[in-house]
Amino acid sequence: MNETRIEMTFDSDLDCLPMVGGVARELCKVIGMDEMGAYNIELCLVECVTNSIRHGYGEERGHQVRLTMTLEARELTFIVEDFGVPLDTTRVREAQARAKSSDGLLEEGGRGMFIMESLMDDVQYGRCDDRNRVIMRKTVEPGATSESP
Repeated sequence: MNETRIEMTFDSDLDCLPMVGGVARELCKVIGMDEMGAYNIELCLVECVTNSIRHGYGEERGHQVRLTMTLEARELTFIVEDFGVPLDTTRVREAQARAKSSDGLLEEGGRGMFIMESLMDDVQYGRCDDRNRVIMRKTVEPGATSESP
């Protein structure tokens, strides 16, 4: 199977989230993913882009967010990049630990990444060439039922 790639660059504006979710949903529909699987993909992608806009740019408009979606050999890969404030992986891990504990279920912060890591097969966070980069991967089977955690 050939690689299918969609690349988007958009403004760091939370009003762009419906567009991002819609593109992800349509991609899932085209490849024959079931409704729950498509919802999970959309949720993860919207969470990731929201984090980029909120934490990378402090919700300040006028900056670039780049999204690359790739399908190759039944693996969906999503790369979200921004040139915002560098991702502090120590703080991310602390927030995730709080979100995973019963004491932290109602706390703000860390749940989006917890959701992404729960629903995707692989999630990687890092900084490359002055950009924050999150890579999420999910293996898909057309029409297969996806279970939520």
